[in-house]
Amino acid sequence: MVSSFSVRSLTGAFFGFMVLGSIFLGPLVFALTMLLVQLGLMWEFIRLAGQMNANIHKPFVIMASVVLYLYMVLVSWGVLEVDLYLAAVAMPVFLLMLISEIFRQDDPDFHSLFFTLFALMYVTIPIAMLNMLYAMGNANLFPWELILGLFLMTWIYDTFAYIFGISFGKHKLFERVSPKKSWEGFWGGTLVTLGFAVVYSHWFESLNLWQWLLFAIIVIIFGTFGDLFESRLKRLAGIKDSGTILPGHGGLLDRFDAILFAAPAVWCLLVLFN
Repeated sequence: MVSSFSVRSLTGAFFGFMVLGSIFLGPLVFALTMLLVQLGLMWEFIRLAGQMNANIHKPFVIMASVVLYLYMVLVSWGVLEVDLYLAAVAMPVFLLMLISEIFRQDDPDFHSLFFTLFALMYVTIPIAMLNMLYAMGNANLFPWELILGLFLMTWIYDTFAYIFGISFGKHKLFERVSPKKSWEGFWGGTLVTLGFAVVYSHWFESLNLWQWLLFAIIVIIFGTFGDLFESRLKRLAGIKDSGTILPGHGGLLDRFDAILFAAPAVWCLLVLFN
């Protein structure tokens, strides 16, 4: 019989191989891979929102998420100018959301409308911003070094926070939201991730040592809050995992919860660096 740890490890290895492979195969393959991930995340979020009595219009929000994602990808590639096309894309999408409420058989459901808008902000925009991070890399040497650093540091922190938490965890980090997380796991994962950032700074020099360390700290802090936020959503929805697509890990939201918070924060940091 295959142990749960083995299933978790095999699933994690396959998932990591898929993401890393898309990064090394170039921005187009990465963009298409993240589009599929974004659709999977959106589907799980719609299911999660349904558990909180939000009746999201599935076809509409999926269509809106694809349009918004592709728009942000084209902006990151320099095909479109953000100041010229933003209103032309965002306003029709927003107006269509409002118009869709007219066709409801019952009273307008502003609770569901909120979740529809929130889905685009929480899922689509952060995943689309991964392509913007890719585009900020050093195109002449290693165009993928920033996006690779984000994923590796997120995974390293998550893995070692889990290991240290299981081995030494006694003091709860935020018991009301996530009872399994501990301060021992947080600090253990933090130290290992910062150590990795030091090594990574010697491989890739687009950022200096202190910038890579700050990069790692942002990933750790916002990734932790992203994890806690998704745990809070699942508690409100009364579910344990966001899905079952990744055996031993749960759903895609369970794997990307940290990325959804860390990616925008890292992007803001890199804009300040430039």
